[in-house]
Amino acid sequence: MRKRSGFSGVTKLRKTLRRVDPEITKGLKDIVSNGAASIARDMAMMAPVDDGDLARSISYKMGRDGFTAVIGPGANNAQIRSKGFGEVKAKYTKSGALTKVTLRNKDARWQLYKALWVEFGTKTGKKGSSAQPARPFLAPAMDLNRGRISRSVSAEINRILTKVAQSGRTN
Repeated sequence: MRKRSGFSGVTKLRKTLRRVDPEITKGLKDIVSNGAASIARDMAMMAPVDDGDLARSISYKMGRDGFTAVIGPGANNAQIRSKGFGEVKAKYTKSGALTKVTLRNKDARWQLYKALWVEFGTKTGKKGSSAQPARPFLAPAMDLNRGRISRSVSAEINRILTKVAQSGRTN
């Protein structure tokens, strides 16, 4: 099972960064946005092409705070929530994790399912349909960019925290 992040205390750090003057955190938001764009670009280039609709559906969407991004098929249609689905009761995955992103657009949801079938492959169906082998493109695109983005983000966070500690300024 893949880890979501190699860092601990990310939620606490994001809360702290939200209180910092937006001028100071602009560089970090730019790094996250540029990193998300490069991951989305690599995913689209690595995606297997049958009709080309899967590669065209890959995009990214920044969270309201600018410190998070959703990347993948249909991401531009994603509704990023801190908890659950708004008026609808919170939904949990089979592993018990609270859902953080909602895709209400049917075409975007279809592209996400298709991407998962391509990424992980399929078993043989009940009616004798053949199995599809896994052709990963989502995780390799993330792995390709992970080190560079992590180093850039870490360096920028250190710069921000040093600047805040010296000036003592938060909102």
